[in-house]
This record gives sequence, structure tokens and C-alpha cells, in this order.
Amino acid sequence: MPHVRSGLNIVAVSAAVALGVGSSNCADATGSNTRILWFRPDQKGAAAEPYADSTLAVFTTFNDRRVVGLDARTGKEQWQTQFELPSDAPYTGMPFGANVGAFADLIIVPAWDVHGIDRSTGRIRWTFNQADDFPGSGSVFVADSTVYTVGRRLYALNAADGRLQYQVDLKERPYRPVVVDDVIYVATRREVLSGILGDGHVVALRAKTGAVLWSTPITDSQDPVRGGAVGPVAVDDSIVVVPAMNGVVYGLDRTTGRVRWTYTGTGSYEAGVVLLDHTAIVASSGGSVEGVSLQSGQLVWKTGPGSSVLERITGGDQIALVSVGALFAFDSEGRIRWQHGGAASGGPVYSTAATYRNGVAYIGSASPDGPGAGFYALRAP
Repeated sequence: MPHVRSGLNIVAVSAAVALGVGSSNCADATGSNTRILWFRPDQKGAAAEPYADSTLAVFTTFNDRRVVGLDARTGKEQWQTQFELPSDAPYTGMPFGANVGAFADLIIVPAWDVHGIDRSTGRIRWTFNQADDFPGSGSVFVADSTVYTVGRRLYALNAADGRLQYQVDLKERPYRPVVVDDVIYVATRREVLSGILGDGHVVALRAKTGAVLWSTPITDSQDPVRGGAVGPVAVDDSIVVVPAMNGVVYGLDRTTGRVRWTYTGTGSYEAGVVLLDHTAIVASSGGSVEGVSLQSGQLVWKTGPGSSVLERITGGDQIALVSVGALFAFDSEGRIRWQHGGAASGGPVYSTAATYRNGVAYIGSASPDGPGAGFYALRAP
């Protein structure tokens, strides 16, 4: 498998075997339980990307609407909270949004509605809902005392009490907002056929008011169903990187939204992007993980091909994580430095995106493969 230099950082990739990467040069065995810091079994398994800080790790459960707070160092349970299912919810399965956030002494949970719960007790302190929408059906982003969340519209909530500050109807479905320096960046898709989403935009809005600063179309001339993006985008000093459904990664000027470069990959991009050492790390539905130059948009290195990448890339402290069953760590030249999990090794099989904090990766599983369904903390140096 050819690789080109990707920089001086480690890139951690989940399910790299499925991405066509061999394990002959591994420094750590896939099934090594020494990497598991702690494991908290849960029969229902884990749903969304967890939240974690130095003292608390918060997971959501698969299918039964619970939120579980654990001691981040030991995995000992601190509290559990079960949410009521809104009477107008379109279906009962997978009621949680894509992630869990936090503000001050609150944990912010999107679960059809959006909830602020006490981080010490799990008690629900506030709930935000909309009669004609589900503002907790996507992901949340917390910045400057404001919760940014999405349903069919983009909402800004007061993080302390859940009061609506404003809402914006972009006339397209927004996904995974990101806020950097008082600007919201959000990807969208619109209905191009009855019930089918496609061509959309990347939009920059003023965080204080929701006023649109610029909007750049993300389309596919051959097949509009392949248009748009689901984010989250990544923001550098001068560039916004957008992996799109049409198999193109866009580098947009951060001030104007003008396209500065494009990179065409081997499949659609739904897993987001992480920026490391002047390189944008993306993962495609074709099963490869790719490093793209932030300056030129040229391919720097590539793995694969393999099976599809399902979960999004997450980052932290010079590391990028992609979750799709196993968890692998690549160095700057694409060599595997450590790996953990996966069905081929006897489990665990990870099913959520990972969250990295202070040398630990927090990740969940809904699979019975041993040790089993539940919540994991992995040593990730």
C-alpha cells in the first residue's frame, strides 16, 4: 500500500483493516486489553459520540433514551437519566442526535428535543422544543454561552436556560454547525426529489445574529442527489475545508467563501474532516482515509481501498480518530503504530465516533462481541 508523507503527527483511524491497511507493522496487538483503561457494560450499548472532560464521561444509549454519566478516570457510574420520547417523534429508534456537549455545570444532549442536564446529578434543568421541528435531531455545538443546534432550521439557544435567541431558516437542511471566532459554519442539503436530499451549500453566518455572511453552492451537475455536504467542516486561519457528498473536498476562502482549491476522491464524504500539520484528513465511502494538502488541495497520502467509513472523524491534541469498528493509529507516513478492536480480533466492535481527552479515547459499542456492548475508555498516547 503506497503512502506519501503526511506530516509529523499521528493519525488514529478506526477500522483501518476494512480500509485496506495491513497490520504486519503493528506495534500493539489489536486485541490487547492493556489498552482498555476501563469498560462499563451496558446491555443496550452506546449511541452517539460521547462527551468527556477530566472528571466526567457522558454516553447515550442505543434505543432506550438513557444518558449515563461516568467517572472519566474509573468508569464508575455517577448517574443515569432517561428522557421521555416526544409524542410526535417520527420513530422511536435512535432518539439521540450525533453528539453530547457541555456548558458550565450542564451537559447538553440533543434527543429530538434539546436538553440541559445537571452534570452532578443528571437532573433535567431545561428542555427546548419546537412544535413543527425536532431541534435535537442533529448535533450540537457550544460556544460563548450559546448552544447551536439543528433540525430543519438552525437554532441558537441560551446555554444556561435553553431560551431561544434566534432561529434561521436556510431553506435547506442544516448539518453539524461549527463556530469559530464568532462565525457559524454549517453545511446543508436541500430536497431535490420527493423526500430525497441533494445539492446544497456551505454557509457562514454571524454567530450573534444569524445573519448570512456568505453562501457557497456544493452541487453535482451529473447527479444532484450527490450534492451538498453534511459536515462538520474544519476551519484553519484562512481556509474552510468541506468534504462533500459528491466526492470532492473543497478548500474555501474563510472570508469570502470563494473556492481556492478542490480535491476529487474515490467516494462521497460524510465523516467530516480534521486538520493536522497543514494536512486535511478525510475518510471516504470508498473505504480510504486520505491526507490532503491545506495549501494546494493535492493528495499527500492515502490508504485503502476497503469497506465504507460510517462514523465521523474526530480530533484532539494532534490526533484524528475515525470510528468504524476497530481503532487504528497511523503515524505521519501512514504506518500503523497501534490498533484496537474489530470483529476479526474478537472485539470489541466500536459503533460510535470517539472523543479524545488527555490521552484517553472514549468510545462506545452496541455489539455483543467481547468484552461486549457498553462504554469504553482506551489509553491513546
